[in-house]
Amino acid sequence: FLAPESPLTPGFAQRFGVPPKNANFNFILGGRVRPGAPVVTRPAQGIPPNLGGDIEGVINPGDFMIEFFHMP
Repeated sequence: FLAPESPLTPGFAQRFGVPPKNANFNFILGGRVRPGAPVVTRPAQGIPPNLGGDIEGVINPGDFMIEFFHMP
């Protein structure tokens, strides 16, 4: 699943439905979707207590090209 913003943005976990136990973002991957690869956009599914609802992108395995790895 791809988000159009950094997970370090305040409120990210709430808006993208990230479970509290996974909301300690100790690394970030950034990159691009392979040219021509299909991307399905949809509201992020919520996992209580985080409701989700912001738009996320769903792609097929192998369609994400990593451009950077960051450990905040």
